[in-house]
Formats: sequence, structure tokens, C-alpha cells
Amino acid sequence: MTAHDSYGDKNMGAWKKATVGQRLALLVGILTLAFVGEAVIGLQSLKEKLFTERQAQTRRLVEAAGSLASSYHDRALAGEMTDQEAQTRAFRALSDMRYDGARVAPSECR
Repeated sequence: MTAHDSYGDKNMGAWKKATVGQRLALLVGILTLAFVGEAVIGLQSLKEKLFTERQAQTRRLVEAAGSLASSYHDRALAGEMTDQEAQTRAFRALSDMRYDGARVAPSECR
């Protein structure tokens, strides 16, 4: 018999001496810790996914706003409208853009 075997016997002895209630409480505690650990990992993953989605949504909105402003600028350069008219129309169009249901009004574009 090695020292390792006697150590295992001591631990098993403690397990065998535990009452059924103590054994169940230990198992419930272990399962609860595992559940909480899984929940924390899942919430962290969800947080990262939501952040990535929000980042992509913001990128799309900025790209759309840039494209819109560029199109009005091009129309002014082509002589279809004055610079002032192009700026006014671009501002109105940008004011109607929405981000998550909320208006995104470019307050400093006037």
C-alpha cells in the first residue's frame, strides 16, 4: 500500500461517513457552482455578441450617412443644385436617419 492509496482511503472514509443529507448538499452545491459558472460564461458571450452587433449597426449607419452626404455633394458639383441647397437637403435627409429607433439629428451640421 502506498501513501497515495491511504490518502484516497481517508477521503473515501469521509465520504462514507457523511450522511445522505450531507452528500446531497455537496452534490447540489457542486451543481449550483457549475450552473453559475455556465451562466457567467453565457452572459459574457451574449455581451460580446451584442457589442459586435451594435458596432456593425453603427458602422452601417455611418457608411450610409457618408454615402448620402457624398451624393448631395456630387449633385452640387454637377450643377444640379447650389452648395447651400445640397447642404440643406443633406442635413434634412440625415436628420431623418434613425439608430435603434431614435432620431440621429446632426446638430452641428447647420
